[in-house]
Amino acid sequence: MRTVSIVGVGNVGGSYALALDSAGYKVLSLVSRDLDKAQKIAGRIKPRPFVSDAPDKKTVSAEIIFVTTQDSGIQGAANQIASIGAAHQGFAFHASGALNSSELDSIKASGRETGSIHPLISINDPDRGAESFQSAFFALEGSDNAVDEGKLLVKALGGRSFEVRSKNKSLYHAAAVVACGHLVALINTSRRMLLEAGLEPETARDVLDPLIESTVANLAGSESHSALTGPFARADLKTIQMHLHKIEEIADKDISEVYRLLGRISLDLAGEKGLSGTESEAIRKLILLDKSNPK
Repeated sequence: MRTVSIVGVGNVGGSYALALDSAGYKVLSLVSRDLDKAQKIAGRIKPRPFVSDAPDKKTVSAEIIFVTTQDSGIQGAANQIASIGAAHQGFAFHASGALNSSELDSIKASGRETGSIHPLISINDPDRGAESFQSAFFALEGSDNAVDEGKLLVKALGGRSFEVRSKNKSLYHAAAVVACGHLVALINTSRRMLLEAGLEPETARDVLDPLIESTVANLAGSESHSALTGPFARADLKTIQMHLHKIEEIADKDISEVYRLLGRISLDLAGEKGLSGTESEAIRKLILLDKSNPK
């Protein structure tokens, strides 16, 4: 049974604590500035882990140390851990998507293998996060031994893992932001358009859910161009003209720019499906994103 200490018990750290406990790991200690939250998580783990507001000897006695603070706090937490001494032959990981394992270099110097294990899911609650780990993908990065240990840990959680090169962590994370945070912003833009179309706020929120779910289902396991539907997929010039006319009436620059930019990308995807011809080129010029004539 591997022993674990978790430094930073927010939504991600709390999720790891609960999930690792369920997976058979022994959680020795939880370190958090929010002691009340950490105590609540600790109360659900048996045997109950030690709770403190700063790393200590108990923290570094674990075989695996997880630093799950906010990104800006990882290096500082690592320095605190390294300063305690009592180097233990084991591993240290952080859970950042954007940063690589060099944030833990001070711990690495003390003798531990270091890496990062980033769950590629949206986590806003420890319980839902721990449950979601069972079907999630996790990005692994770090030393060879740390990556191997990470694979075992992810498998124990019921997840699936893949490797990302250290130099590419920030690009990987940017891709995740587009698929998650930017997706939320995009859906909010669609809701705003429905409000402009006269729908009540609750209706504007609810009617999109089945459409979003069916689109995600179409995307699952498929190439993006295969899931594309709608007027850009079939080069429906007349419909797109009507869309743009009404969007210009709203006089909202953000909505117009989103529609036009994603329209160009949709046309590119439609081209991958074999769509071409005068209608497609007419649409590209209409949305003012013709690559050959950007003016």
